[in-house]
Amino acid sequence: MKKIVLIMAAVVILASCGAPAAHAADSPYDALDKVFIGAILPLTGPGAMTGWFVQEGIAFWLEDNPDGILGKPVELIYADTQSTETGATAAYLTIATDGRVSASHGGQFSNQGLAILPHSLTYKLPTIHHGSSVRFAEAVREGHKYTWQNRINDQGTGFSMANAIHNVLGAKKIAVIHDNNAFGQGLADNAIAALKSFGVEPVVVLSYTTNERQFAGMISRIAASGADGMLMMAHPNESALIQIEVQNAGLDIIKLGSPDAGGAIAISLAEDAANGWYSISDWVPTIADDPGKTFARKFFEKHGQHADMNATSTYDIMTIFKAAIQHAGSQDPAAVQAALEYFLDNKVEIQGLATIISFSKEHLGNTSQFLAQNVDGVAQMIDRIPRADRAGK
Repeated sequence: MKKIVLIMAAVVILASCGAPAAHAADSPYDALDKVFIGAILPLTGPGAMTGWFVQEGIAFWLEDNPDGILGKPVELIYADTQSTETGATAAYLTIATDGRVSASHGGQFSNQGLAILPHSLTYKLPTIHHGSSVRFAEAVREGHKYTWQNRINDQGTGFSMANAIHNVLGAKKIAVIHDNNAFGQGLADNAIAALKSFGVEPVVVLSYTTNERQFAGMISRIAASGADGMLMMAHPNESALIQIEVQNAGLDIIKLGSPDAGGAIAISLAEDAANGWYSISDWVPTIADDPGKTFARKFFEKHGQHADMNATSTYDIMTIFKAAIQHAGSQDPAAVQAALEYFLDNKVEIQGLATIISFSKEHLGNTSQFLAQNVDGVAQMIDRIPRADRAGK
């Protein structure tokens, strides 16, 4: 019988999950009157809007889980990454050396998450990353067992982007524009490899440095290339700027971006320039099923804007941590790690806001993504795409 952990709002149902994971007797963590979870996030710098969505995702999770974890209240230990790798490292060390933290969020950006990899191993702190770089999976294979991702990584997303723009949407001459950081380069490499496997050589490949602000020249080169489609690998701010420049250039081609192309931040910045863009997304606020549907409604009612994947991903990370701690019957980090490994070994499934979470051998959690299109300022789901190892399930 498949082992399932179903977590919805404050209700926890464990079916056939076996005995709680073993943990150290008389752990000082279990003597605490609260459960402490760490979160590194950008509160300042160009990623600050992302940080706001992270905090809101956690706020909604706390509201939906008034019973806390193990009957104790949950307290977040926040540390500002300042939107830099150096800041992320300092932030994570603040959390890892706190002495009360059971597990931690690993941040929203791959390059910053990769910067803290050595420290999660040193401090043996279970850490779940929002970042999608393939390098995390490589690190797991190299022994970084405390490193986990809740999203499908760039290998899967890259293939889905290439497949969607060529085989689903019909583009034949495809341009690629990407950030040259760990996320953008890795995603581009995987998408280009997939295109070549379909017999398609990109007509032009352009890269830029994170926080680039001038894209007119690059869009002109794409227009001059004769492309009938373009792939974009970009974070929210750059996604919006590229979308605006494409509109300014009157470039009428098939446009498909990485998840942030359909995210609330990019759409709010690009406004109507974001309309018509496709994306391979981890979240769509128009989701028709609960618990995501209810979350999307409540978020919009509170803020008058749609939830971003940074809010929903963070919410899901909290859900995973609760499942692990409840299963372990302990908030000791070693027990939390053992529970996550149990979930992996036994193919335990956890209900996330938009998808089932079930860890692969590479420590990837989410089991599906969406092909979506921005229509009237919101990403609309076109299709659900399973993780490669879940195809046919």
